[in-house]
Amino acid sequence: KEIKKLDHVPLETVLDLCEAEEPDLNKLKTANADGPRTDPFLQPHLAMDRLSGIGLEGMLYMMPLSVYRAGPEPVESSKHSPLKEPPPQICFLLKIRPGENIALIESALKRVCSEGWGHAKSRGLGRTQFVSIRPWQPKSFEGTPNGFVSLSHFCPSAIDPTVGCWKIRAKHPIPAQFVNGQRIVLGEGRNWRVRSFLRLTPASCFKFDEGKTLQDYYGRMIPGGELLSPSAPDDPPLFHYALAYPWPVCWPEPRP
Repeated sequence: KEIKKLDHVPLETVLDLCEAEEPDLNKLKTANADGPRTDPFLQPHLAMDRLSGIGLEGMLYMMPLSVYRAGPEPVESSKHSPLKEPPPQICFLLKIRPGENIALIESALKRVCSEGWGHAKSRGLGRTQFVSIRPWQPKSFEGTPNGFVSLSHFCPSAIDPTVGCWKIRAKHPIPAQFVNGQRIVLGEGRNWRVRSFLRLTPASCFKFDEGKTLQDYYGRMIPGGELLSPSAPDDPPLFHYALAYPWPVCWPEPRP
């Protein structure tokens, strides 16, 4: 019950857990208290008429947001002057195939950072300052794995293992309106074509089937036919990435 209350775990602890090592609960509590967090926040928003550029009457409202914080709760140096928090930083892990053009990937990441990432990026939210892209070498895995844990959301395929522990989260994708210069008709109202689907969350783990070993990836790519209802025959090719980034796990034996 104590461990279930934790929502942040240091990377080194995750790797130890994957090798079936017992965690130090006190260290986990300390790391969780000092780790990153998200705070609720309200932002005013005014709906605009795109043609005239004038705000719509009665359409000023507050939007709930989640603000990412880098560390623990700020300590107040006085009753009216809290200490300034360090700027938050986020690390994204990318699995890149050998021989890929790293310069092209870096350019794409910089564009994502400048345009914004996540919810409400069209209103200026989610803008990120690009720092660097560099290789990361985790410590080697000790032991013989008999399962895997996913470090990303994914949709399992028909041949993936089924014995494990997982949680499910809904995904509501909204594809870009233009792909390779070709327009995607998203529809509106009852004719809204975009479909939602279920994904397994990160930290979902599975035991290998008998005689199987760790694969490069699990999950599948979701084609456009599963993302959009078929009302426009001239849709451009469309798919959604739903592969798992697997990490090996020593699956614990059941206790007697």
